[in-house]
Amino acid sequence: MNRIIAIGITGCLLAGAVSFSAAFAQEAHRIDVTLREWELEASEQAPAGTVEFVVTNEGGLVHNFKIEGMGIEESFPDILRSGETRVLQVELVPGNYELSCPIGNHAEMGERQELEVVETGRLD
Repeated sequence: MNRIIAIGITGCLLAGAVSFSAAFAQEAHRIDVTLREWELEASEQAPAGTVEFVVTNEGGLVHNFKIEGMGIEESFPDILRSGETRVLQVELVPGNYELSCPIGNHAEMGERQELEVVETGRLD
């Protein structure tokens, strides 16, 4: 009987810990990204932590989105067609990153931008 009670109490404690940590979970910071032929528009600064890039292809050609820097290199596994929107969520530490379109010479033609990630609470 004591063993069953101990398991029940442990289960309650674990459930309480999950609820407690979920209540203090940080929401993702959203950055809207627009891709067009030879242009990438996005915020130039973001807080450290979870960043959600909402990427829309407003151009006529296919595009993609890539973030690189501080040991991170993330992109969508396939192309974004004209009018398509996708979300990429990444954990970022303070530092400098490059946002770009990794298709062909799109980045060299202007589809790139720097992103500065700062400590939370230090946004300009």
